[in-house]
Amino acid sequence: MSLAAVHSLRPQTAKRRLAKRAPPPLQADPVSASSLTPADLIDMILPVLENIEQEFIANTMTALDYLQQPDGFAALKNALAITDPGFDQQWHLVNQEQHGNDLNVTGVWSQGITGQGVVVAILDDGLDMDHDDLRDNFYAAGSYDFNDHTELPRPRLSDDTHGTRCAGEIAAMKNDVCGVGVAPDAKVAGVRILSGDITDEDEARALNYKYQENHIYSCSWGPPDFGEVAEAPEGIVLDAIKNGIANGRNGTGTIFVFASGNGGGNDDNCNFDGYTNSIYTITVGAIDRLGHHPYYAEPCSAQLVVTYSSGSGGNIYTTDIGNNQCTDRHGGTSAAAPLAAGVFALVLSVRPDLTWRDLQHLCVLSAQPFSLEDSDWTLLPSGRMYNHKFGYGKLDAYAIVELAKTFTSVGPQTYLQLSSPPRRRPIPDRTITANQDLVDILTITEDMIDGAGLSRVEQVTATVFIEHGRRGDLEILLTSPHNVTSQLGTPRRNDVSSDGLLDWTFMSVQHWEEDPVGDWTLRIIDWKNGEFTGYFTNWTLTLWGERAEEFEGELVHVPVLVEPVESQTTTATESIEYDQEHEIEHEHEHEHEHEQEQEQESPSSATATKDLLPAAASPTTSAETDHHEDEDEDEDRLRTPVLYSPQMTGSAAKSTPDTSADSNDTASIPPVDIAMDDNGTIIANSKHTSFPTWLLFVPVCGLMIYFGRRRWRRHGSSLKDANYTSLLQTQTPDTTIYEFDTLNATPNDTSHDDDLVPLIAPSSPVVGSSSGSSSREPSPTMKRQRTISPQ
Repeated sequence: MSLAAVHSLRPQTAKRRLAKRAPPPLQADPVSASSLTPADLIDMILPVLENIEQEFIANTMTALDYLQQPDGFAALKNALAITDPGFDQQWHLVNQEQHGNDLNVTGVWSQGITGQGVVVAILDDGLDMDHDDLRDNFYAAGSYDFNDHTELPRPRLSDDTHGTRCAGEIAAMKNDVCGVGVAPDAKVAGVRILSGDITDEDEARALNYKYQENHIYSCSWGPPDFGEVAEAPEGIVLDAIKNGIANGRNGTGTIFVFASGNGGGNDDNCNFDGYTNSIYTITVGAIDRLGHHPYYAEPCSAQLVVTYSSGSGGNIYTTDIGNNQCTDRHGGTSAAAPLAAGVFALVLSVRPDLTWRDLQHLCVLSAQPFSLEDSDWTLLPSGRMYNHKFGYGKLDAYAIVELAKTFTSVGPQTYLQLSSPPRRRPIPDRTITANQDLVDILTITEDMIDGAGLSRVEQVTATVFIEHGRRGDLEILLTSPHNVTSQLGTPRRNDVSSDGLLDWTFMSVQHWEEDPVGDWTLRIIDWKNGEFTGYFTNWTLTLWGERAEEFEGELVHVPVLVEPVESQTTTATESIEYDQEHEIEHEHEHEHEHEQEQEQESPSSATATKDLLPAAASPTTSAETDHHEDEDEDEDRLRTPVLYSPQMTGSAAKSTPDTSADSNDTASIPPVDIAMDDNGTIIANSKHTSFPTWLLFVPVCGLMIYFGRRRWRRHGSSLKDANYTSLLQTQTPDTTIYEFDTLNATPNDTSHDDDLVPLIAPSSPVVGSSSGSSSREPSPTMKRQRTISPQ
């Protein structure tokens, strides 16, 4: 019965009497139940019910509920006991002007869920642990400085502001200093890697540092965003990511959160970034306070969700380095990823048992589509909607936490993989042959799905081998049996590379839970610049997903080749003819090159770094393929795909797979023969304890590679002698060196605009100093900060 109904049952005299007196005090003399009238009983019970109702309302009211009332924002702050002076400016938490365009987090806080027991490691340029907003939430045991190799990751350079700002977004405390973090009772650890050059070994250590204590790794960096490169982690770094997935958080898996990138204005696409298109990470894009797609945010089919960041007149208000400094100049996708990390901290505080794949599923299930007028939204067979700019939608803190409370963890992972045979074929150029594309089809059957024990699809990856004189001319599309098309690669005007896409892996999350049986079609379109030609050799399709609970099969040891599809290169009316002898010749050349690559990846020819932490077997090398050993092999076996089940343990390339049943969630991950503890310390492996003579030359080669590589995204900035020493002691003070924000950048790279983002996107983005200069060269005093002249 409702309270209104209770009121209606009360006599009028009881109502008047209630208005004249307060509820009986606790010390009142006991009253005999037999002497109480119905009106007396109602008088005693009603105040209790009203208190319960008010408490329930306070605990379930969202920010939107409060804002619809007079003085609602003040009432909200009072209900949440927030006195931080900057909270009024934190529109990403409570948007007072565009109601609903925020993280919807207050309903979570009102339940007492504030990130307790969760540690978020911020892999960045340091963290100001003396800031009053961060001091009590700083987790020193999970922190380390891999640039200067000291215990505390203090910001040492004048522009080491980025990590502190990200930390404030995640876990700024409720006090009287700046603002509030998404998870104000979570802990933050600082892992400093962006303020100097760093080796692959140190990057790997950072990605695994204290991975039993650090639960979430917030990474607002990646390859350069000029739309010129396709780069991915490999070797020891890739192994560290897999190791975190397999062993982090006591086997439930490290949560790696990566920003999608800020190269949207340069036609960049986050599928050309091997960190963001990895099945092991959660890729987070950005939207602005109006719910619009900011021009800098990169779209791609690997993007899972978006959160809020700069644009349309608003940046992100957060902590800053200095004496309790605050800033309202934080932005870019670098500000979006920490907000997602904060939301995931809320989730793990409620359900610490959730696995890394559980978090991905929760993102898909709880994300909120918005701005449905955008033409890229696609209604999927699953009933959900997907957009390459927005993923499955914006992250909603209340929705994902509520869903997590009762979520049943997904089963172990498995995958099905098959490849087309290597056949070198020309890619038609649309400037010469209109409406002609290269099309290649791989067919998935029910028997293949049953053989892999695949109960539902999660990610889909496509690894391509394409040669081309100008990589940026290409568009690569993958269409599923249900006619859902993922834009794997898009044309990029700045990508003039002739390197092509040799064994490059694209990823899509758009086919989540789609029925995979049928034809999967790869389409390659060469859009412009007819003077540059290209060739397609083959591709590999991998379906990743959940293993059926009842599946008890074993790994099928078969080759990866399947029967070629006729008319692989097609138009609307006819096929493109090509020289068969030329094709066969290059097929043998490709096989020879592939064998050489496998030899280079073996332990006997590894570099010094890989010898310390051997590279894990890839999905294609995990199977024991024997068709190269037996020329009389049955032709039917060449048409059978590789079926992977989760029983494999150890390095399949070096040992016999264990086919015993295993319910571990990460059992089917390509095995990682990694020797690293949760402190990020690389341990000697018994398989690599020998010391051949050639290793004497490794230190010298390693030093040459170390200084020759430009692993980190560089922002031009001359350093003073005092700061210089803390970066690289091997260079001379009068040498101009560069501070680094993200991987593999050029000195004039300003694509990572973490701090200053234009209020209006220019039609032709111009990078310059804060004065509005039209030069593309950043100010000498700026590393991550940049301004773009408004239109």
